[in-house]
Amino acid sequence: MIIGYLDKSPKNIGLDAQRDIVNQYAQSEGFSVDVFFSDSDIKNIKSNLNTKENTIIIANITSIGHKISQIADNIENLISENFRLISAKENLSFDNSKQTKVLLKGVRLSIDIRNSMVSIITTNALKRRKQEGKVLGFPAGRKKKSLLEQHKYKIMQMLSQGKTKNEIAINIGCSRGLIFKYLHDHPELKTKMREI
Repeated sequence: MIIGYLDKSPKNIGLDAQRDIVNQYAQSEGFSVDVFFSDSDIKNIKSNLNTKENTIIIANITSIGHKISQIADNIENLISENFRLISAKENLSFDNSKQTKVLLKGVRLSIDIRNSMVSIITTNALKRRKQEGKVLGFPAGRKKKSLLEQHKYKIMQMLSQGKTKNEIAINIGCSRGLIFKYLHDHPELKTKMREI
């Protein structure tokens, strides 16, 4: 079965454009697409198929991921299930062959090399800045104002009325944990509340 996979992700081109690219590729290769499947994750395609020996055609390689590691994971996942994957724009074909496995090993190796290089460059840059006498980290200073600062008097009023922290959170539109943290960080509110 030949399936056209259309990626619903907003990071990709539109569904109609993807469909056109897939259909044009199929026509140029002398076959037609049996069914189109549209989703935001290609892994979901397996649950909708009963037959083996499926070929999936995608418009472009970013249809199966937006990071190189995600693309490699999805290709490995599909070929391990005996799918053949074709990326029309790049004219790439992936199957359970030795060639695909070698290509994926190369991709994994390049990801590891890149991560190592980023780590080394960052470490060296931080050492250099430290040697130059620069202070690393966030600047010391006063705490950032809480988002609840604007509701300070409303919180005190509701506490004096005997409202629970859960009721206050619902009334203000924030999490209960944020109310607990705000009251913990501002113990003076309890004193002011008693004066009301």
